[in-house]
Amino acid sequence: MKQNKILHLICQAHLDPVWIWPRRDGYSEALTTIRSAVRFLEKEPDMRFTRSSSAVYRWIEESDPGLFRGVQDLVREGRWEVVNGWEVQPDCNLPLGESFVRQSLYGKRWFKDHLGVDVTIGYNVDTFGHAGNLPQILKQSGFDHYVFMRPPRDPQGRPYPPLFWWESPDGARVLCWRIQGNYGQSPGATVDSMEEELRRQAKENFTLGINHVAFFLGVGNHGGGPTRRQLDRIRQLQQDPDLPELRFSTLGEFFKAVKKDEGFPRVPVHREGLQYINVGCYAAHGRIKRAVRQAERQLLLAESLESMARLAGLPRHSTFWEDHLPAWRSLLFNQFHDILGGTCIQSADTSIFNQFGHTSHIAEASMDRSLHTVSRQIDTSWAAQGVLVLFNPLPWKREAHVAFDTFVAPTGEAPITHLQEAGGKRHPIQWANSETSFGPMGMEWGKLNATISLPPLGYRAFSLAEGDVLHSDDWNPSIAKVNKRRPGLSHFGLPRGENLLAQSVRLEVLQDTGDTW
Repeated sequence: MKQNKILHLICQAHLDPVWIWPRRDGYSEALTTIRSAVRFLEKEPDMRFTRSSSAVYRWIEESDPGLFRGVQDLVREGRWEVVNGWEVQPDCNLPLGESFVRQSLYGKRWFKDHLGVDVTIGYNVDTFGHAGNLPQILKQSGFDHYVFMRPPRDPQGRPYPPLFWWESPDGARVLCWRIQGNYGQSPGATVDSMEEELRRQAKENFTLGINHVAFFLGVGNHGGGPTRRQLDRIRQLQQDPDLPELRFSTLGEFFKAVKKDEGFPRVPVHREGLQYINVGCYAAHGRIKRAVRQAERQLLLAESLESMARLAGLPRHSTFWEDHLPAWRSLLFNQFHDILGGTCIQSADTSIFNQFGHTSHIAEASMDRSLHTVSRQIDTSWAAQGVLVLFNPLPWKREAHVAFDTFVAPTGEAPITHLQEAGGKRHPIQWANSETSFGPMGMEWGKLNATISLPPLGYRAFSLAEGDVLHSDDWNPSIAKVNKRRPGLSHFGLPRGENLLAQSVRLEVLQDTGDTW
């Protein structure tokens, strides 16, 4: 059967760093699995090994420097392949686009600095779905290829081809390989079942007129990798004339060979997202999803405020990026598809939320530093008493609803009645009950509310002024109009103003007939 057909054996070991075990156990299993792979490569000169995720490589470097040096040597020899180039294999639907960019930025930079490789193969084999604009992010981050397993079929039940171009709306393309069968063998699989799967793929998957197929070899999901029995059986099968050539290979070598094949010009193009699998994952564990989005927003706001400080002419904070790197790494690690998807054991939550707290603390401390650094440079000599400085860290103008607890009458005499700018312009305020029922030294304490227009990436300063109460003649609450025919929102904005929605927002109901799995 050989006929120039090659079945590329991709030796690897899929391991979830957190899932139905805590991070500590994932850490331990990763070290054991990598040690096993290195020992096999020392004894099998034609064997190759493929491994993803910068978080795992950092664990090796930190906990077993000797093992890490062994991996470095194998990388230099071309026998150890680094794929994915990201912190972990994250959920590929729920994070912000900026998080995917940071996965590439920090992951690829680490691999370049510590292993001397530029990773160009995206690799999310266990992720439950893949957003349709990922090819754009991948391509602009230096990736040319993408490997996945889930989902095997589109929402209409049609199977995705094993090899295809994946194209995003902007026209960016990456060449995809959809793993046939599984990303390895189960812990209980026998070598006979492995051989049966190998023969099936050799028979069914040379279907595009391309003479190359990638077969994933190695025990997962709790680590492990190729076993002695598997390798011995492969040696026997390499002599079988009824099988194609069985070649220990890497994904890079596989894609390189595919592109030279006569059938390559006929590879189809797919122009949508790759959805859905494990539908319940998109709804489960809302607390983690809220924590992820909050941490994303806090880190991005902190970086915007640092940029504002620099635009104001202040020197860059000397350790800003160094301070933020561990915060981003904690966030990106916890966007792992089983964590963000809500499919981990509950006992893992304590460690997960501790890491979110670490991220949020770094972001909040950074924001405090930037805000006060800028505010101390503002000339407030024109103000008779207290000054309120309002910042907008977003790159567009906004109407900000301000609320903060303070003294109603700081001097104990005339109360604060409005906000006033340096040029004399006044702005109305409204007092409401504060969060507490008392103030310092028993003085009156309330919540000051105002609506203020703020410039993009800028600020405005106001005096907490006394005098006649200022009433607003043009106050209009924002309103939402509900579309009753197709449940959702058709208008959101001011009654006499612009509709802030580019188009109607509707509710979508998806039938989910199973549990998360």
